[in-house]
Amino acid sequence: MDNPTDRAALVLDLLGGDVAEDILSRLKPEQAERLRRRLAGPSAPTGNRRSRTAVLEDFNRFLRFVEQQAGPSLSLYSEDDPSADRREPIISIDPNADPAEALEQVTEFQVAGALEQEPPRAAALLLSVLPPRRSADILAHLPAEIRNKIVPELGREHAASPPVIDRLMRTVLKRALTVPAKGIERVDRVQRLADVLRAVARPQRRQMMQTLEENDPDTSAAVLEKLYVFDDLLTANGRLVQKLLTEIDGTTLATALAGGSEEVREKIFGNMSKRAQLSLREELEFQNNIPASQIEAAQNEIAKALARADQEEE
Repeated sequence: MDNPTDRAALVLDLLGGDVAEDILSRLKPEQAERLRRRLAGPSAPTGNRRSRTAVLEDFNRFLRFVEQQAGPSLSLYSEDDPSADRREPIISIDPNADPAEALEQVTEFQVAGALEQEPPRAAALLLSVLPPRRSADILAHLPAEIRNKIVPELGREHAASPPVIDRLMRTVLKRALTVPAKGIERVDRVQRLADVLRAVARPQRRQMMQTLEENDPDTSAAVLEKLYVFDDLLTANGRLVQKLLTEIDGTTLATALAGGSEEVREKIFGNMSKRAQLSLREELEFQNNIPASQIEAAQNEIAKALARADQEEE
């Protein structure tokens, strides 16, 4: 396979749809269009095993050459970046160093900025090999539309060899070093972390919260206060609701239910004894003209108790 276009098309075919499209979007329009026509044509190059192996070996040799010629270090900002704060120290990282350790030296803003240009599957693969707390912080700084595509990928199996992960880390690291180290806080960081963790499956959420508690107890406590809302009672299992009812006094529960939906009330009643139900129904009859602020405070107290109970549940 000597035709350069055929060889390039074969590499794109081997890389797969998302990655191939990302590469094509970075080429000149005429180059991208020529490759797209080649890939979509009736005789798209698939190659036999020998030709595919040869093309991949050439591709790997080229990547190693690029890495070797990258220079002894990478600067934090590009030279023509007018937004760079030159008062901050320049991070200098050896391209041949362990990329996992190097990624720890850049901020979550920089990694998030770099991941914005990666396909969701590749971004999820990188986040899955980082510490849970680090992954949560990075996810929190991604735009919602990008984050919502990555989070579902985190729950899927991703089979990737160490060399592939290493190369992905190096790619993201190089891009991250061109992003300003300080991002702009558009929303409350704690609320954003809580929103991200709410979208993560419960086992992974519990693991992330445990890691956050070990490394940053203050942030963990603040996130836990915002991690659940009152209506999460609807999706809580019966055992969790019953545990919660042992921790909340009847007056607080009645006040919260006074402003709750009928579905939440039925969920609570369904996890009580008949005697407890009768007592609660009687108390609800006296919950009239309660200030909205009082109802909100009671519901927030129950949401916090639900978060604590969920974290403690095995």
